[in-house]
Order: sequence, then C-alpha cells, then structure tokens
Amino acid sequence: VAPNGLSVLHGLGLTRSTPDLDGLGFRNDRLVFHNETGRILADVPVGGVTIERGTLSRMLREAAEQVGVRVEFGKSLSSITEYAERIVAHFTDGTTAEGSSLVGADGIHSRTR
Repeated sequence: VAPNGLSVLHGLGLTRSTPDLDGLGFRNDRLVFHNETGRILADVPVGGVTIERGTLSRMLREAAEQVGVRVEFGKSLSSITEYAERIVAHFTDGTTAEGSSLVGADGIHSRTR
C-alpha cells in the first residue's frame, strides 16, 4: 500500500497511526514495480506497507459491513444502469443491487471500468 493509500486508510479510521497497518503488514522504504518477466520498471523511494491482498480485502470488507454495507460473493455482473443520483447493478442471476455508488474491485477486465 503506497503512502497515499495509507493516508486514505488512516482518514477512514481503519488503522491507528502505526506504520505497519496495526501489525498486519510490514513497512518498506521503496516501491519496486516489475513487469511479467521480472524486469524492473520503476524503483521509487517513497515507502509504504506490504500487506497480503486477502488481509487488506478482509479489513476493508469488515469495515464496510460494520457501517451497513452489504457484501455478496459469487455474483456475476452483467450490466450497470446509471441515473442522476443512483446506480443499479444488474447480475446474471436476474437480481439487482442499487446504491449511490459502485465499487468494482474485480480486476483489470472489470465491467465497471
């Protein structure tokens, strides 16, 4: 998690002011980006916290559920309908979900892009 992401997590009250996400990860002094062959694309001395993706996902999901956000798994999004003040997600099983925003955290090929 880069410094800007850490700031967001702290601003949302999801962590104390500890540098390692409350012991869930470990600090690093730089971010190194590699391509699929392992070649270094960038080496940036900005620091951040390394944390397992599943741990971060669970932390965010649990925080959302504590404030009333419903999370469902096993759904496949078929389409999205946007209105002036709401958005409707349509799923392949015929169900829908409606809200003021939609977060697509399912990868680069997400239908929400």
